[in-house]
Amino acid sequence: MFNNIVKPMGKTTKTIPAKDQNTEQLILNAARRVFTNKGFAAARMEDIAAEAGINRALLHYYFRSKEKMFDMIFEENLQLFYGNFLAVLQQDVPFKDKIAMLVSTEIDTLLEHPEIPLFIVQEIARKPEQLKDKMKTIRIHRFVEEFGRQLTEETQRGNIRKVDPRQFFMSFMGMCIFPFIAKPMLKVVMQQKDSEFARLMEERKKEVTRTLLLSLEK
Repeated sequence: MFNNIVKPMGKTTKTIPAKDQNTEQLILNAARRVFTNKGFAAARMEDIAAEAGINRALLHYYFRSKEKMFDMIFEENLQLFYGNFLAVLQQDVPFKDKIAMLVSTEIDTLLEHPEIPLFIVQEIARKPEQLKDKMKTIRIHRFVEEFGRQLTEETQRGNIRKVDPRQFFMSFMGMCIFPFIAKPMLKVVMQQKDSEFARLMEERKKEVTRTLLLSLEK
């Protein structure tokens, strides 16, 4: 979308692009691909402009800094990664069913966005304070607290053995995330194509759930 700005007689008429949501989203989509594949340090504004199919001047018209774009992409990726966890815990179903739902939700998200785990791990290692700032926005801390609370309640009711919620949470995250971080290596070692890897991850939902539930048995 363009607005024509007509200057007084004798001066050149100049066309200035008006910001619109379609172009902004085009840039953000391009930035997401570049940042996710290259990380913040290696990504350049020129890379994002080229990925979006626009010139750098137009890119700067929408986003004046690489940092501003990165902050938006980082928060979006965190939201994708953790956003549905709290909603699962709030479901009115038995706790063990919630474990299966959490595993399925996480693996489905990673199948759709397999690049996210490595991106988040690398960027948090580069700038740990980013996670602290964003946790308040996407309520990660609320999920961890609620997860621990429900796990403790199940223990007190005698439904499961006593476990450290932190250890259980790490087991859950590790078993879901590791195959996606190690995907290039696993594909070579197990001689798998992408379609075969996807099928294996679908099967993994049951394996991870079974393993986690077995670890809770008294």
